[in-house]
Amino acid sequence: MIDSASGDPAVQGRAWKDNEIFDFIKQSYLLSGALRAERRDACRWAGRKDRAESRFLLETIRRCDVAVEFSVLTNPEVLRKTAETRGENLLKGLNNLLTDLEQGKRQACVSR
Repeated sequence: MIDSASGDPAVQGRAWKDNEIFDFIKQSYLLSGALRAERRDACRWAGRKDRAESRFLLETIRRCDVAVEFSVLTNPEVLRKTAETRGENLLKGLNNLLTDLEQGKRQACVSR
């Protein structure tokens, strides 16, 4: 078990402990981060071949790692809020995203 007290604040809520599925997701997420940090630190002292293998491993883990706090299906707080608001929170978030994208598009056109 990974000690979540010193882990990522994104998985500190009570729901991450109370539900076995979310606890498993949390543990996987924290273990992945700990492994990446360990391999990153080991790279400093490794030879060229070992550094290349470590970089490959870190990149593979990074691609497989789930940003649990940003996924509706892996974040119990988002699921709770979605049920409470009957999905209004997701629509509001999507609207915010679309607004941000539109503003970015306008800024890109101005800076050309």
